[in-house]
Amino acid sequence: MRTGIRVRLYLTRLLAVAVLATVLMSASHWTLYGPEPVGDWLFAAGALLAVVGFGGRTWAHRHIGGRKKRQLVRTGPYAVCRHPLYLGSLVGGLGLVLSTQRLSLVAVYLAGCVLLVPPTIRTEEAFLAHQFDDYADYRASVPALFPRWPWVPGGAGAVDFRALGRGVLETAVFLSPLLLLPLVAELQRAGTMPFFVVLP
Repeated sequence: MRTGIRVRLYLTRLLAVAVLATVLMSASHWTLYGPEPVGDWLFAAGALLAVVGFGGRTWAHRHIGGRKKRQLVRTGPYAVCRHPLYLGSLVGGLGLVLSTQRLSLVAVYLAGCVLLVPPTIRTEEAFLAHQFDDYADYRASVPALFPRWPWVPGGAGAVDFRALGRGVLETAVFLSPLLLLPLVAELQRAGTMPFFVVLP
């Protein structure tokens, strides 16, 4: 389990660094050549998805607190899907990539998610099934990643303020590129920041 987590974190960070390097070495077709409303729409939609996704991660952090490997939590966001932290990360990451205004990066991101997420979930669920006797029942009644509609999130549970603070800090870090991306786009448009390729 620990090896799988380390590999997943390494690959996730590698993907993030690759996306960042691509953004700094390329320009968005929509930023340079327009139509400008398309670029604006891509950034706005991406920013909204990022806020929703990483906000969902904060909700899940606040709810599960330090109980992640000691107790099977089935309330709050864990009544909606079995892996709300992953769901929040996926939606937030998609938002960040979309806000770069490079649809080619969105395609790479989605391909990376298809390759990384299913084996990660399988590994974690094997651990949880071994750890908790009632996990099979939970697994049968709650979807893994995509919530069934309509859904009821269940009880609120106690607030773990340390976990909530950690979640809020993580969210602030994850959302910080939204402040820099418009600056990068403006510098590239003005010709003061060099780039090597224009990406759709």
